Amino acid sequence: MGKACNTILGLGLAGAIIGMHVYMFLEPGDQCEIKKEFKDAVEDLKKATSKLSELG
Repeated sequence: MGKACNTILGLGLAGAIIGMHVYMFLEPGDQCEIKKEFKDAVEDLKKATSKLSELG
């Protein structure tokens, strides 16, 4: 179990680092679009968690 967890965490960290580098090389307009979409996704998650907390 320990090896699997370490592998999963390592892959997640590597993906985050690669994503940061790709984001840094994007044009400023594309970066703004990604920020907007990320903000929308966070708002959707907030709505979903509030609905789930109301049910529970």
